[in-house]
Amino acid sequence: MTDNLSDTQPIRPVNPFAGEAPLTPTIDPEADGRGRGCFVQIVVGGILLLFALAIVALAGLAGWTNGQRDGSRVIAATRESAVRAQLDEIPGDVASGNLIVLDARIRWLATQTPAVASLPDIMATGTALYFSSLPTATFTPSPTALPTATLESGEQTVLPTPAGGSYDLAAIMGQAQAAITSSQWEDAIELLDVVLAVDPNYQSGQVRTLMSQALNNFARELYNSGQPAAANLIVARAEEFGTLAEGLSFERYAGELYLTARAGVSTGSQTAINALNELLGLGAGGRYYTEAQQLLYDAYVRRGDAYVGQGNPCAAMSEYQRAMGVFASGSANGKYAAAEAACAALSAPTADPNWFLTPGASPPVAPIGVPGS
Repeated sequence: MTDNLSDTQPIRPVNPFAGEAPLTPTIDPEADGRGRGCFVQIVVGGILLLFALAIVALAGLAGWTNGQRDGSRVIAATRESAVRAQLDEIPGDVASGNLIVLDARIRWLATQTPAVASLPDIMATGTALYFSSLPTATFTPSPTALPTATLESGEQTVLPTPAGGSYDLAAIMGQAQAAITSSQWEDAIELLDVVLAVDPNYQSGQVRTLMSQALNNFARELYNSGQPAAANLIVARAEEFGTLAEGLSFERYAGELYLTARAGVSTGSQTAINALNELLGLGAGGRYYTEAQQLLYDAYVRRGDAYVGQGNPCAAMSEYQRAMGVFASGSANGKYAAAEAACAALSAPTADPNWFLTPGASPPVAPIGVPGS
């Protein structure tokens, strides 16, 4: 028989000293909640970390893309300026009949990508000018050789013809050598070009030697007369006929830096400024050193003025400082002082003009280190 009164009886506590086993709870609600909370925090933290990494990666990609775009624009502008400079000189070369320089310009323009639109017309003009400059062919009758014996069956009579057609290449070579002896390099090049056009195989070794000598000396003459663009083109052609004369490779490198700087310095291009700094690094004895100093100083001042015009005198200060690093005195000094004062005014704290209208408001307190604190 079941005792129904046992459910209403008080439960006797366990006495551990009497050897009775204590009751051990199997479920810890607090511990279970802490486990789930840590897991959720780890998952949320991981998601936030992935978002942060994605944002950093996208920002870096955007910066790299903008840098590539700016670099491409600078390169395209520099190339366009260089092409325009060559195109502007071509009419003068055509008017003066300067075939050598004109040919060098055309060869350089042909290497540009994208192609220069007006190049086919320029090449046609150059070809017409070349043919019009050739000496007029004069036919000189020669005596017909009379046979001295009866020809056997199958033999043909060979009639003599003037050597090299209607041109006396030996005489032209003599004139070219005389021009080289008298340092008339451009005349020598034009005469040797005639020989190459009529018969490329005529005394090819001697023609190449004379052409190399004339081109190398003509390029050096152009550098010394302050015409690095034309000189660089002549040096490029001289390489086709042999090793360059000593120092011409360096002259061409310095000339390229100078032309790059001149092409972009007026716009404050960083490429032009880099070229000027590299040009100055070649040494104080270089032919472009003094002009490069002035160009670099003017470029820094111009960039500082642009920042001031944009309302950013603080950024202008660094450009004026760079200019003062080139020349210790000049317009940059005064402009730096003005930019410094304007930058300090922009950085100074401003008080709220309506603070005294607010009941119970206290006057503003200046930051530590600023007068009035």
